[in-house]
Amino acid sequence: MIEAGYDATVPYHYGVHAADVLASSYRVLRHNYGKFTIDFRPIEMLAFVVAAAGHDHGHPGVNNGLLVKTSHQIAIDHNDASVLENHHAASTFHILRHPQLNFMQGVSGKEYRLFRAQTIELILATDMAQHSKHVAVFNEVLAEGNAGRHHFHQPQYRMAVRRVALKLADLGHAFKPPALHRRWSFRIMEEMYRQGDRERNEGLDVVPVFDRELLPGAAKHQVGFLAAVVLPLAQTWGKLSCWSFPAD
Repeated sequence: MIEAGYDATVPYHYGVHAADVLASSYRVLRHNYGKFTIDFRPIEMLAFVVAAAGHDHGHPGVNNGLLVKTSHQIAIDHNDASVLENHHAASTFHILRHPQLNFMQGVSGKEYRLFRAQTIELILATDMAQHSKHVAVFNEVLAEGNAGRHHFHQPQYRMAVRRVALKLADLGHAFKPPALHRRWSFRIMEEMYRQGDRERNEGLDVVPVFDRELLPGAAKHQVGFLAAVVLPLAQTWGKLSCWSFPAD
């Protein structure tokens, strides 16, 4: 049912991207760093994998800016704030409203509320408008860890790690073999160009990097995005292996 909520005609934000992020984020998160392993609670891991699978659920193939600019129903429903990310979270939880699909029926109300809150928080963390904030929090966690001021039993630190792990997988096709990365890059570029085509057809101002006619356009943007966002994120994540304190 999650897969069915991804539009296969969308070039980049479709079901294979969700499956890739799910597999990649889980692999990143379960890696054994140095001399210790982060022991997440089962409910935390459940929230993480559901968030990874549903993080782009119902994606229409355009960005938040266009949805807000055109007063799309998704933007109206979510008050112009992280509209796609709120939509993805709500769309995912609508599936759980079906009794035959609600695998959380047997858990306590407290555990369900924790699962729901963490799933939503993780999906909302994929909003690039919040990227700098989450990376800054993660860096603070790293600094506190190296100073010996916290252990993994504190939920806020485990959440910070999961947020960045999901973001790394969401943006991280650059870390895959070059041929695979190239395919994903052309997919995201095509999705951006399709939005530009729509903006032009509807008489809207075309975002320059979405304009097919302004070459290299999206291709040049991708290079800049990798250098300015993806590489620093990977370098920040790499610091995790330098944490000096043991697991609690």
